[in-house]
Amino acid sequence: MWWQKTVDFLLYNLLNLNPNLPLNQVINFIISDFFKLIFMISLIMGLISFIKTFIPQAKLQQIMTTKTFGLNYLAAALFGVITPFCSCSGIPIFMGFIRAGVPIGVAFTFLITSPLVNEVLIVLMFSYYGFWITFCYVIAGMSLGIICGFVISLLQLEDQFTDSFLVSCDTTIDLEKIAFTTFASRLKYSFDEVIKLLRSIYLYIFVGVFLGAIIHNFVPKEALMKLTGGKSFWSIPLAVLLGVPIYAGCSTVAPLIFSISTQGVPLGTSLAFLMAVSGLSLPEALILKSALKIKLLLIFFGIVTVGIIIIGYLFNFLS
Repeated sequence: MWWQKTVDFLLYNLLNLNPNLPLNQVINFIISDFFKLIFMISLIMGLISFIKTFIPQAKLQQIMTTKTFGLNYLAAALFGVITPFCSCSGIPIFMGFIRAGVPIGVAFTFLITSPLVNEVLIVLMFSYYGFWITFCYVIAGMSLGIICGFVISLLQLEDQFTDSFLVSCDTTIDLEKIAFTTFASRLKYSFDEVIKLLRSIYLYIFVGVFLGAIIHNFVPKEALMKLTGGKSFWSIPLAVLLGVPIYAGCSTVAPLIFSISTQGVPLGTSLAFLMAVSGLSLPEALILKSALKIKLLLIFFGIVTVGIIIIGYLFNFLS
């Protein structure tokens, strides 16, 4: 790619660094990946933010509160896709949905989908894996949210919210109420959204790229294969169990996932770890404990865990 060739020319020709030294290869990896991701995220997020100015979000909320099967679940999954939240930061909106009368399964669809599939992760995955793997991951993540949400709705667990949550939870949903009257106002909103997002994630992207560079250049392939078990049956459940205690956003984890997958770790195992880290975490469980009774909390984590493991096996089978 032209971007990589430009970085190679800058480091190895202009600065005359030795391309065979591991340290210089790490520097090359960090510079090329970090600025490439920042550029792509800015471009895609700017476009998506501009398109969002034409979407009446109040109408989206109305769709999610209807009982029309399928459309409300799909709307919740799509709303999760266009909101770049981690597993914890989406909880206030989830709570607002519950208090606003959104069906329990639809609300959980948003809670599951939002950290697993969002604009930032889509850009990161596309830059590393290309269109088809990214597309399949997006479909898998949205399907996981919709199916798990529907299963939770079938179990009729509306009585599994804590009394303190039902009394004290804020009943409002934080949706944009900005009036866009001109093309310039839409562009300004898009620019402001990009700047706000970059300020919140640039450090995490750098850390993720840095760790990815270390793994890519210094961690032997054999060590990673031994740790994850290659394509053995237990490798995916192990990856999920290892991922749950880790709390990190997709902007940090995606570069690591790319590094370990290029070192020989199967794609499905890598993606299962990514989904466990970004979609399930101990901090998320602790926050949800204030709103959910233990039965609903365990069912939520259990169903999502099983879904992630199935997706991991599917990707390993197809790759």
